[in-house]
Amino acid sequence: MTLADLVKMVINSETLPFVGTVLIVISSYIALIITTIHGRKDKFIETITVARRDYVKELRDVITDFCALAWEGGKTNELRKLSIKIKLLMNPARFTDTWDGRAVELINSILAQQDTLQFAQQKENIYDLLALMQSWFALEWDGFMSEGKKGILTERKKDKLRRQCWKEYKQQKKEREKKNKKNRNNEKQ
Repeated sequence: MTLADLVKMVINSETLPFVGTVLIVISSYIALIITTIHGRKDKFIETITVARRDYVKELRDVITDFCALAWEGGKTNELRKLSIKIKLLMNPARFTDTWDGRAVELINSILAQQDTLQFAQQKENIYDLLALMQSWFALEWDGFMSEGKKGILTERKKDKLRRQCWKEYKQQKKEREKKNKKNRNNEKQ
C-alpha cells in the first residue's frame, strides 16, 4: 500500500467528516490551552501591577507627609512614626546601595537633625530624599510601562532599568550640590 492509497482511503466520503471533526476538536483544545495560559499570565501581571500601583501611592503619601512635617519642623514623635512606616514599606536590607538603603540613611539624618535643630542641613536632606524618591517613582513607572507592553521583565532588564534610574538620580544630585556650592560662594561674597 502506497502513501497515495492511504490518503485516498482516509479522505473518502465516509471518513472525511470524522477526520475533520477530530482535527477541529484537537485544534480547539490547543487554542483553549493557549488562551488559558495567556489569560493566567495577563491576570497575574494585572494583579501585580494593581498591587504595585497601590504600594507606590501609599509610599508616596507617607513620604509626602514625612517631608512636609520635617520641613515645617513638626513634632519629632510624628516624624518618627512616619519614618517607621516608610522603613516598613521599603526594603533597605535587600537594596542597601540604592534607593531603599539611601532613603533610610536620609530619613535617619533628617530625624537626627530635627533633634539637634540643624534645620539648614535637614532641608538639604529633605531635598535629597525628594529627588531620590522621584527617581525611584520614575523607576516604578518605567517598570509599569515596560511590563504593560512586554509582560514580566527579566532580571537583566530590571537591573538595566535600575542602573539607568540610579545614574539619573546621582547626576541630579551632583547638579544640585554644584548649584548649592555656587550659591554658598555667592553668599560669602
